[in-house]
Amino acid sequence: MAIGDHPTAADPAKANSAEVTAGTDDAKFVTPKSLADSTPVFNGSGLTNLPASGLAVTEVWKFGPTDQVDSGSNVWGNDSNVSHVMNGLTFLADTGTPGVDFGPDGVTGIVIEQTAGSDNGILKIDLDDLATLGSHTREPGDLWLFDVCFTITNADDLAHLYTRPVTSPTTQLGFYQTSGTAMTLSPMGWSITHSMTIRRMQIQITDWGNTYEARCLVQDSATPSQDQADLKLFSAPQTSNNGSVIWIRGNATSSGGKITYTNIGIGVVPGGGSAPPLLSWDYSP
Repeated sequence: MAIGDHPTAADPAKANSAEVTAGTDDAKFVTPKSLADSTPVFNGSGLTNLPASGLAVTEVWKFGPTDQVDSGSNVWGNDSNVSHVMNGLTFLADTGTPGVDFGPDGVTGIVIEQTAGSDNGILKIDLDDLATLGSHTREPGDLWLFDVCFTITNADDLAHLYTRPVTSPTTQLGFYQTSGTAMTLSPMGWSITHSMTIRRMQIQITDWGNTYEARCLVQDSATPSQDQADLKLFSAPQTSNNGSVIWIRGNATSSGGKITYTNIGIGVVPGGGSAPPLLSWDYSP
């Protein structure tokens, strides 16, 4: 047979959409169908075989502006590690300055308002309590996402998002605002200045069982979304042995100051590991 007589494959450019989508031999060829059928694989440190659109985050819990406690009091101004349940999640409410106006108002969100001195309100959330909300069993290598959106009244109303033991003031893991244009990373203690308008913060915690790794992200917007795609990475990874209790804290530090947490979202990527891939998540109410 002459070279010119050798049969040739069909011109790929002329293939119709049904042929491309169907894929006649997924074991040999990468087709849209085989990509759609693929599932992520945990290789011991992170996920491989990921969809190009981003790996979906499993939503575990969220809070919206009108949510309040499932039962009991919505007034937390004198709480000292008092247990509450909201949208099924058990957490602790705490304040270092008793008498602060603190709690969900049922209209705008969780309010921390200055009444005397420097007032603060804190939500403390344990990974073990989160793991009871759904079908996921907490395992080493899980990647947890804690995302908060907030409004402020004064420039020195500040948001904090980090891990820390419930009662011990030991090394924390995460980041917190020291002014409207400065953030401190913990435990490294680095102070970073910026020119962004930050009203949304996210901490990603990789749970290795006896140690934890954190990455900090922010959105540069006065009216933040709840879409993962709108975040930007703010810090290099940090590690600590204290990472199983997450603190969502607000400081209203001057007269008339008020910080309001309007939206909170918590999600998990089972086996997400220490090098999280492109993630896909939007926890809008």
